[in-house]
Amino acid sequence: MEREINVPARLSVSVKIYVGVAESDPRNCGWHIFCNGRLVLEGDKSWTTGWGDLNPRYHPQFNMFRGFVFFDSDDPELLPWNTTKDGVDADSPIYKDVRGNMREMMRPVVDFLNELAEEKKKKEDRLRGSLAKAVKQAKKDPISRLPKSPTFIRPQRESLDLEEVLGTISYSKPAKQIERAKRILRVTSNKDVGERTFEYFLDREGED
Repeated sequence: MEREINVPARLSVSVKIYVGVAESDPRNCGWHIFCNGRLVLEGDKSWTTGWGDLNPRYHPQFNMFRGFVFFDSDDPELLPWNTTKDGVDADSPIYKDVRGNMREMMRPVVDFLNELAEEKKKKEDRLRGSLAKAVKQAKKDPISRLPKSPTFIRPQRESLDLEEVLGTISYSKPAKQIERAKRILRVTSNKDVGERTFEYFLDREGED
């Protein structure tokens, strides 16, 4: 997602914001802020860039998050960097305006990464249609090639072919009846009884 901002009453400063996901990297995740091409804040994961303020605090499950902000101006005095130009002036009126946009734009990315983490806990990433696989197969583009978009275009799960997904049916019956079913079906295991009786049912009643 990209957003270009002209800050009201300070139109001589241009601002571009990019957010998205990339490879999991605890060092490079977070927000990166540039002023006239100079990196003044790298991989920030603090309240200064919106973490923990209407968004979750940073957690390792957000190691795929990437955010970039580019401030540019012909008048360097208008840029929100500190006096030594090696950090952000969080009290700068321009930065306060932009920080609200940053906080808003990171929310759908954080929500997506929460969903991805929840899927992995449930081991759903082993399915062909998982988010983890969609992320892995997603096209990787440099910032310079990203189209301007007002919304986060998130990877989507593939539609699952139900013929390829296995489910489990389980029920209990008296052991004497199961042994009788084995003799009738000429099988030796409970699993075979279940599969054969299921196939028998579909053969007889399968039309819907």
